[in-house]
Amino acid sequence: MFSKDEVEAILNELRQQWGGDPGDSDPEGHHPMGNNPEWEKLLRDAYLGMARADAGVALGELDPRVTAIIQKYQQQAAHKA
Repeated sequence: MFSKDEVEAILNELRQQWGGDPGDSDPEGHHPMGNNPEWEKLLRDAYLGMARADAGVALGELDPRVTAIIQKYQQQAAHKA
């Protein structure tokens, strides 16, 4: 299971690769890419992928950028165990 820190790291890495800066959010915490349909799909895939990974099932047909980041953190967790 991903820790809170790992979930935040996965999402932050996705934001960095997407080209946004997590520090760009407004005072309410909304990210400027929040209304972009591609960003919404990436975010949806990230949450779905993390849930699947935590459940121990195949990641399935997710965006390859999301899959690569999740697999990276799965490998890091496996090395810690």
